[in-house]
This record gives sequence, C-alpha cells and structure tokens, in this order.
Amino acid sequence: MERNIYTKPRVLETTILQKRKKLPSLYSEYITHLTEVKGLSLGSIYNQKDPVLKFLLKYKNLSSPSKIKHLKATDIHKYVIKTFKYHSTTQMQNIVSALRGFFKFLFLRGYHKNDLSISIQGFKRYRLSSIPRGFSWNTVKLIINAPDRRTKIGSRDYAILLMLATYGIRQNQLRILRFENINWEAQKIFFSGNKRGKDLVVPLTKEVASALFLYFKKHKMHKTLAQGFIFFPYASSNSKDSFQRPLSALWSIVNRYISKLNIQLPIGMPKGPHAIRHAFATKQLSDGLSIKVVSDFLGHRAISSTFIYTKVNLKQLERLTCPWPVHLHKVGLKNEKK
Repeated sequence: MERNIYTKPRVLETTILQKRKKLPSLYSEYITHLTEVKGLSLGSIYNQKDPVLKFLLKYKNLSSPSKIKHLKATDIHKYVIKTFKYHSTTQMQNIVSALRGFFKFLFLRGYHKNDLSISIQGFKRYRLSSIPRGFSWNTVKLIINAPDRRTKIGSRDYAILLMLATYGIRQNQLRILRFENINWEAQKIFFSGNKRGKDLVVPLTKEVASALFLYFKKHKMHKTLAQGFIFFPYASSNSKDSFQRPLSALWSIVNRYISKLNIQLPIGMPKGPHAIRHAFATKQLSDGLSIKVVSDFLGHRAISSTFIYTKVNLKQLERLTCPWPVHLHKVGLKNEKK
C-alpha cells in the first residue's frame, strides 16, 4: 500500500507496515477523505488514525468496502464497552469522536445503508471531576539528579530536567527554546505561550545557568546549537542523531531515568514531562503560593485551569476538615446496645 504523504504514520500503522502487512483499504481511503475532502489539519488527522485502524483490525473480516455493510450497531456497542475498560474518559471521548467520523464516512460513501455514527453515545466529562496525576516532588528530585553530568548526553538531560522542574513549563516550550530567548545580562528567560496560554518571563536561576553553561561546554559547536536552538531543532523524525529527534525525545528522556532508577509508578500515571509539570504546580500550592501566582507561572490564560491542583493540596484541604462529632458517636453506640 502506498503510504499517505500528507500525514505521518502512528506507531500501530508503522508496526503493520514493518511486518509487510497490508493496511485495510477502507482505512487508506478514509485518511485520504479526511485530507482531501474534509481538509482537516495534520494534527486532527493524526489523532483520528489509531482509533479507526484499531477498530478495523478488530473486525478485519468486515474491513473491506464490500463487507462493511454487514457491520451492526451491536458490534460497535460491544467494542466501545470493551475499549472503555482500558482508557480514561478523555481518551474515550477522542476514540468515540474518531469512530463517529468514520461511520459517517461509510454512510456518505454508500458503503453502509445506515448512519451508524448515531449509534454511539458520547462520554460526559465533568470539569474538575478528576485529579492531576504526577510524580511526588521527591521523585522529581531523584530524576533530576539521575543523569551523569560528566557526559555529553548527561549534561544535556540534566539541563532539560532541571528546567522542566524549575519552571513547570510544557515540553514544547522547552523544545523550541532558542538562544535569543535568554537575556543573560538581565538574568531572564522568555518562554513563548503554548496551547493558547500566556507568554512567560521567568528569572534565570543560578542552578539553571550553571546547567546550561555545562551543557554548552560539553557540546561546543554542535549543529543543534549552531542552528540557534538550545536543545532540539526542527528535524526529520527519521534522523538517527539523538539531538535531532522530535518532541517525543523529551518524553523518552524522562522515562529513561524512571527506568534507570527503577521507580515504580501507579498504573496509568504519566511518565513524561507533563507529570513533572503537575508536580511543580502541586508543590507551589503546597508551599503557600496563591492560586493566581501559580496560574501565572503555568502560563494559564484562565485561572480556572489551575483550580484542579487545589484538589491535591493536602495542607489546604486539612483546614477544611471538621472535628469528629464524638458526642454523636457515643449516642450511636448507645442506640446500638438498645
């Protein structure tokens, strides 16, 4: 099968191609439909690829244009219920959205006589219904100190991990950081806003400055630095150079030291840079900073985005607890004896 030139493959798609197996013809046709007919952005198409492909692989005996007409609403219900066991509500919202779009495509193309997109109910997700999942601050400190700073890779990783923990920035803000974003004389760092967030100007701490100088010294005129990027330039995802990998490299760096330290994390807890960001926000609130200050640190445009971290601020929550009504407990015991 000719790979779609408009979108990069996801892991599942790549695995199938590497095994020299064919992708379902409906899948290829649907990706082309999203690109050329609906004109979706690359990011939107990328997020819809895996849910549709996994569904077609599950019902591979029905994954051709001539056989998909036998697909029933009951098959979809069973698939969604089983899939829900392994995903969060947010993930299921994305999966259901992707499948609805695919079933609508089948109906419009005439591959199925019924519009099966209406057979899936959406998943409600209430605001602030969950709690942020991140490392404890002690775990963050262990991860920061794990790299061997005597090596080139270690000096880079240490600088990256220290900046993530010091400023609580998003991984993309760090990936696109350039030399011009650091004012050495004023001792300030500028991070551009990400995900519609606000731009951020923070102090250049002595620890971060020392880590960056060590990194520069180890790497000298490495091409990454020569291009103006401090850590990762925009480069091909096929590059074998560990300094030229895409955004996923930051996730790999954090996860590498979790494995190296043999840190056992609860099932479902994120292992990437965003977990460090959660730990940063939780620590700032625990240290007594106001939610407005923490919101500004995180670059949130709306303070309501920061409210979720108040749910794990145990020191603040302890102030809301009421003493146990001992006298009512005694009355209850007397009534039980009677």
